[in-house]
Amino acid sequence: MPAAAAGTDALVLAYLRLSGPATPGDAAGFLGASATELRRVWPADALAEVQVDGRRAWLPADRLDALRGAAPARLVRLLPPGDPWLQARDRALLVPEKAHQRQVWRMLGNPGALLVDGEVAGSWRAKQAGRGRLELTVTPFHRLPAAVTRALAAEAETVGAARGAADVRLAVEAG
Repeated sequence: MPAAAAGTDALVLAYLRLSGPATPGDAAGFLGASATELRRVWPADALAEVQVDGRRAWLPADRLDALRGAAPARLVRLLPPGDPWLQARDRALLVPEKAHQRQVWRMLGNPGALLVDGEVAGSWRAKQAGRGRLELTVTPFHRLPAAVTRALAAEAETVGAARGAADVRLAVEAG
């Protein structure tokens, strides 16, 4: 058994590269550590402090220019239930409304998330229905514009192809 933890700072930097900006508490929750313990190895000299919704957060300093120069996301995606972006601990930032959080993160059997222009806009579930048929049900938080619904149909076909389904049926519930 090791006498002390080693390499935790590298894990923190990797977490912040993928899921930052984030707080020490966010990183600790993701890594299964206490915030107090994580603060002892917090790699402050390699981080840049930023403001996210009025709170202090950090990301690797070498990612600051990429954050500032990032173009707005203009896409529709169906993120699978186990997507690492959905596993981050800053759920209130990703989905501010509690009722919507409960829709996306359940005790058992999380659905996937509907991502529209970089924002979680609902949830979705897939069900095999016979040989080669996949039924996707999307539950948006709000009514979807026609352009998003069209893009969602194309994304459903991509999910179907990835799952080997010859026939994909998409149902969008009222938002």
